[in-house]
Amino acid sequence: MAPAMAHLRAMRTLSVFAVALALGCTPMPGTDTCSPSTCSGCCTSAGECRQGLDAAACGAAGAACISCGAGATCVVGACSPSNPRPDAGGSAGGGSAGGEVSGGGDAAAGGMAGGTAGGTVAGGGSAGGGTMGGGSAGGATSGGAPTSGACAGTLVQCGQACVDLAADLENCGRCGVVCRGGEVCNRGTCALLPTDCTSAGASCGPGFFCDPPTRTCATGCRLSTDCPAGATCASGVCTCPANQRACGQRCVANTSTNGVACCLPGYAASGSGCVDVDECLLGNGGCSLDATCTNTVGSRTCACKPGFGGDGITCTDLNECASGNGGCHVSATCTNTPGSHTCACNPGFLGDGLTCSIDACFTNNGGCSEMAICTNQASGRTCACRTGFTGDGLTCLDIDECATNNGGCAEGCANTPGGFECTPVLWMNRTTTTSPSARSGHAVAADTQRGVVVLFGGNNGVNRLGDTWEHDGQRWRQSNAVGPVPRSDHAMSFDSARNRVVLFGGYSPGTARNDTWEYDGTTWTQRSPTTSPPGRWLHTMVYDSARGRTVLFGGVGSNGLLGDTWEYDGTTWTQRMVTGPGARQDHSMAYDSARQRVQVFGGAGADLWEFDGTSWTLASNTSPSPDPGNFTGQAMGYDPIRRRTVVFSGRIGGVRHARTFEWNGVFWLDVTANSTRYHVEGAAMAWTRSGLLSFGGISSTTLNNATWVRGPRPTYAISTVPVACDPRAGAALSSPLPEGWYSSSIPLSFDVRFFGDQIDSLKASARGYLETGRGSSTSVSGLNLSIPTTGALYDVIAPYWDDLKPLTGATLSTNLVGTAPQRARVFQWSNLRTNQSSNNQLRFQVKLFESDSAIEFHYCELTGAAASGDSATIGVQGPAGAYGVQHSFNRAGAVNTSRALRFTLVP
Repeated sequence: MAPAMAHLRAMRTLSVFAVALALGCTPMPGTDTCSPSTCSGCCTSAGECRQGLDAAACGAAGAACISCGAGATCVVGACSPSNPRPDAGGSAGGGSAGGEVSGGGDAAAGGMAGGTAGGTVAGGGSAGGGTMGGGSAGGATSGGAPTSGACAGTLVQCGQACVDLAADLENCGRCGVVCRGGEVCNRGTCALLPTDCTSAGASCGPGFFCDPPTRTCATGCRLSTDCPAGATCASGVCTCPANQRACGQRCVANTSTNGVACCLPGYAASGSGCVDVDECLLGNGGCSLDATCTNTVGSRTCACKPGFGGDGITCTDLNECASGNGGCHVSATCTNTPGSHTCACNPGFLGDGLTCSIDACFTNNGGCSEMAICTNQASGRTCACRTGFTGDGLTCLDIDECATNNGGCAEGCANTPGGFECTPVLWMNRTTTTSPSARSGHAVAADTQRGVVVLFGGNNGVNRLGDTWEHDGQRWRQSNAVGPVPRSDHAMSFDSARNRVVLFGGYSPGTARNDTWEYDGTTWTQRSPTTSPPGRWLHTMVYDSARGRTVLFGGVGSNGLLGDTWEYDGTTWTQRMVTGPGARQDHSMAYDSARQRVQVFGGAGADLWEFDGTSWTLASNTSPSPDPGNFTGQAMGYDPIRRRTVVFSGRIGGVRHARTFEWNGVFWLDVTANSTRYHVEGAAMAWTRSGLLSFGGISSTTLNNATWVRGPRPTYAISTVPVACDPRAGAALSSPLPEGWYSSSIPLSFDVRFFGDQIDSLKASARGYLETGRGSSTSVSGLNLSIPTTGALYDVIAPYWDDLKPLTGATLSTNLVGTAPQRARVFQWSNLRTNQSSNNQLRFQVKLFESDSAIEFHYCELTGAAASGDSATIGVQGPAGAYGVQHSFNRAGAVNTSRALRFTLVP
């Protein structure tokens, strides 16, 4: 404000104040008015200025009522933290009577109009007791600014700043004053809206204007500062520039639809208004992912999470380990992690990382045996042998559990380091009448898509062979497919991704072949890869299903032994330049699908190598057999059910053997106890649904065509069926049937699986049972034993196993009924009785089926005391009496003439 204007305002204020004194403006006791009535609304009952009464306006109530005449105004006392109200210390003083400007000080010099004759309550006197004259005590003596923090002239203190009330009409809010209901802010003080804004001295305040027709304060504006930014006030109405409209507290381009709220940043439209937007809900509010976003009204804040430093927009992990090892023990390793860290005791120490102590067991297992558990204790370490071992902890020896009661196993028992295994699998003879001819040097592969094992070629001792055969789990069938030229010592595998059997190489007289063939189950097709391995024989090949590659290794070429690794992807061969097993021939190969490893065993020792697609690793250089020597000619395959690699027979140190070993990924197991096979070399092995199938090879000096399967032993499920005896029992084998008579082998005319073994003939006894001929003799008398039994009589089918005697005219008949492949062989005993009684009479049948190898017992006539089978053993029993299924043993009501007992083979 210019000095001249300040001077005029001061003069006008003093003049009005003098008029007020002359009129005798005094407060009315108990009211908010002054006398005379022209002072109405000016003062409170305490004589204080009504406007600016609230403490927030001036730090405390006490603004002085200077004039109550026409056009009267109230002036807020110059308050400060040290002088909160005029009567508590006064702010104006000094000056001469009459309140001259020179006496009160020029407004620009900081004094308030006053003096001894008229100023604010001065000199420290209170409004209620002092005169309106003043002394100088407590106030400024020269009419200048208050002694502490007072503002000059018309400026008033707002916080730590002085503001011009004439220019800052919104000062009430900025200085923290909140006006009461029905009040408006007017130049720094709060006042009631006047009931007649046209009367002298009435003021509507910011945000309102006086409407002359109604003589009331209406919402609107008086000054442009009352309007949104960019708007101007005209006739009490805020108007934005052309093509703009009010949007919140500003004018904006009129681009949005009328009636839709325009909201400031940090707010979103909601109906016709605006609501706060939670910026943290989207993209963490733009904060770092390692920061915490906190929503605020109209905005948000970002603060880095513990363990991170930065401004919240960018946060960087703090490496706690960089200082004091992160608080970890001196013998621990601190590892920084995002937003934190971990502590771990170093090798040789025990603890949680914050505290670490020396681990006495760390080095050399604390001096304990490798098969012992070393325990670190405050008093020292202790040693205790692991389960399955015995000793003092310093020395521990393996316990052979199989040496006592066969380990509790029903069949084979295999001792392992620290334990043992009951081997639930065994070799079962599946040799059938129709099969490939005897041979060696052939190859097999399991076509898992069609569920068959494919065999090709070999050497029959005179010629190389070129025939193709398939085994479906029960029998062999020759394929009519025209295949590769005859050969031996080739290799085959099944590409399960393309459903093709792949054949490579082999030996034809005078030729080491390097041709590639594929068989799809119908046709053999020769492939022409751009690159192929050199010609060879006595090599091995498997399919790596994890990588989709056929892997070939070693063999014999025109220049001698080979030790190279090749892969076939269905298009071309690629040599893998990796260091692996040494050059060798007549080795074996398998693929461990659980561990995804190609395995090579023997051929140049007893070493086992594994290939993971990148490198070869020596898995074991310890012979699986206690017999030393090189392993050659062994059959090898992988059992995916038991997750074991199986090696059978071959030569150890040049001597043929009949042993079976398993590799479980850690060590070898000798499971020969379960093997009933003969010494064989050059057999081929592949996985079937029934187990590992092995065919052919050389036994002693003779080629053979035996088919064996190693898998879980099948058993039988028993059910009853309402089927009558077959009237087509056929002609009697012997009539009359002499007591003790035992037939020679009777052909079944088809193959039957009996407990997994393939049989094609049976012997019949006059005493009422059938026997395979492998485990009993014709001299065995009638017995009645439980099943299974380890007695002399085993491999038996017993529909009525008792001490039976033939009566006069007793017969045993047999007949082949039906048509292939649904044929059945019927055996019938007639006119038998038990030895204990001559009053009973028995006629019964055994019926064996071609299609599913099921066995049925039919009871045609049962009379006398034994009619219900209460003195009989009824069931089937396998080799050596080690396993069997029993329906009845001396149990009344076990059988009757209205039903048959059906024994169905369960794989």
